Amino acid sequence: MKAVYRALDSFCELPKESREKYQFMAPCNHGYVKPETD
Repeated sequence: MKAVYRALDSFCELPKESREKYQFMAPCNHGYVKPETD
C-alpha cells in the first residue's frame, strides 16, 4: 500500500502550496495524508 502512495505522489507532483491546502487536519478525517504517516 505504501508503494502505491509513493507512486501516486511522484506521479502527481503537486506543488507544496497545493498539498498544504488539502492536507489532513486532525480531528477531521478528510484531506490529503502524507505517505507513511498512517
